[in-house]
Amino acid sequence: MSRLENQLHDFAPPIPPSGLFWTIPISAESAQIDFDKATASFSLRNLAIPDWGTVRYGTTGGPNIPATVSFVVRWNGVLNRARKRHEAQRWIGEYIQTTATITWSAREDGYRFDSDPARASKSNAAVMGRHRSGAFFT
Repeated sequence: MSRLENQLHDFAPPIPPSGLFWTIPISAESAQIDFDKATASFSLRNLAIPDWGTVRYGTTGGPNIPATVSFVVRWNGVLNRARKRHEAQRWIGEYIQTTATITWSAREDGYRFDSDPARASKSNAAVMGRHRSGAFFT
């Protein structure tokens, strides 16, 4: 039996007609970035989002339960810096390998989940970056 067959929750926005999934517009105030100091945060509180139960229902528009999610992600510190440029593909980027922490919660009728506190987060990989390509490449 696969892990997906045991899945109980899948919090994700509906897929719009464009087909672009797992993305929604957010307010600029939800993200704070200071690239020079290698710090950033992204947080949302009580975001109304369906709980599809499974990825299958989420990708096919199956039954869902109204829910809300809240989270705070923080990036902080420099483990490594890298600059990359590719003339032929017309892109340039500056990247910082860093650490990140997250807290996450979900609520719906009859169900509540709260992650461990941020201090319990273990960061296996985290990167911040600035990237320019196409018309923005110079």
